[in-house]
Parts: sequence; structure tokens; C-alpha cells
Amino acid sequence: MKYIFFLAISFIFFTAVSSSAQNIKRFSDYSAVMSNANLEQQAVDAINQKADNEHWKERYSKAVILSDDWVTETNEYTGTIVCRKLYMMLYGVWPDGKCKAVYFGFRQDYNGGGKYSKTLQYHSIGDMKDIECD
Repeated sequence: MKYIFFLAISFIFFTAVSSSAQNIKRFSDYSAVMSNANLEQQAVDAINQKADNEHWKERYSKAVILSDDWVTETNEYTGTIVCRKLYMMLYGVWPDGKCKAVYFGFRQDYNGGGKYSKTLQYHSIGDMKDIECD
């Protein structure tokens, strides 16, 4: 049940971000809800590594955090914390010179004892929006 609730909340969030982004023309028009330069750089690094591993042609260079806080995911049967998640918009440039804002989800695994992994990992991808290059 918690998993279905999480999916519903994620869908609403993805839809809200997509709807509010319709007037966005440049990546610099996106407003960060939370700011953390370390997490933003980790996100860019994680997505570029995923792009390399999966032979994507685009490269990412900027990120803004759209989440106002981490979302904790628990095992639906045991209630044990699994990870925490955060959502960001990343700026990507394709080989043809086109630029896009791409919505990504990231996670940090739970290590126990109230501590999470320091490594930010790719979790999900959402909408892509063509934008003017910054």
C-alpha cells in the first residue's frame, strides 16, 4: 500500500513539474527548491556515468534540486528503511547541439543506524523538455 501511495505522489509531482515547466525557455529559468552544490555535482556525475554505460550521446553539466526534502522509502512489509530519494532537473546537451532539461530521481541507500550512503545514485528518469541552450 505504501508503494502505491509513493507511486501516486511521484506521478502527481512529475505532472506538477511538467505543467509548471511549460513556460520555461532556458535552464536558468528553473528555480531550485533546495540548494546543495555537492549533491548537484554528484547528480551530474552519476547521470554522465549512466550515459556512458548505456551509450547515451548527451552530456549533462548542471542540476537544480526540485525536492524540498528527501523522501524516505520503506519496505512495504517490514517497514524497514530502504533508501531516501530526491528529484532534480538536469541540463543536457545533445550531439546535434540541442539542449534539454531532463527530470531525474536519485537515491541514497540506507546503511542503518540513521545513516545513508554518501553516494548519490540514479533512480529514475522522467520528462524531457527542449529548451534554449544556456
